[in-house]
Amino acid sequence: MIRKRLNELARALPACAVLLAAFGCEPETAPQPQDQPALPQEFLQVSWEPQEVPVAHIVRRDYRLREGDFLEIIYHVKHAIAEAYRMKIEDVVVVRFPFNPSLNQTEQVQSDGKLYLDLIGPVRAIGKTIDELQRELYSAYSKYLKEPTLTVSFKESNVKITELKKPREARAAWCPSRRTGRSPCRSSLT
Repeated sequence: MIRKRLNELARALPACAVLLAAFGCEPETAPQPQDQPALPQEFLQVSWEPQEVPVAHIVRRDYRLREGDFLEIIYHVKHAIAEAYRMKIEDVVVVRFPFNPSLNQTEQVQSDGKLYLDLIGPVRAIGKTIDELQRELYSAYSKYLKEPTLTVSFKESNVKITELKKPREARAAWCPSRRTGRSPCRSSLT
């Protein structure tokens, strides 16, 4: 049975060889479109030169803070401007009289929400816009001046945010020195 198969295979081999010779055994190459550019030689290289790793991708070991290190803290505050700014505590307001410069004042909104101005005394300023405060001061100064001309403006606003943004380089005042015998910055409760 095996011999019979081998004989059949031996007869089929010359026929296969004739067919391969007639039609060829090379694979067909697909024609390349003319609009495609040829690949540059550098893409066809067998080996590539090593490239430098960008500094941002280098993994560094963890760093521990030490005494004498300086930190910079950056606060990102989003401001949505939906309406006019309303005064807050510690805002600094400038009241100017162009025709009476002796009445010019620069005052800070105090913790009770008032401005303490010469001639008219305390005026509630917290929660008011510049225009509202200017109208109120106009009516208050009208009692003492004939048709007062005044302008109200901010010298400083959002003072608390500004204070947060300032860098702190000085050592904290509550931290005891090494001369006391206690370790620095240790709580007094221990």
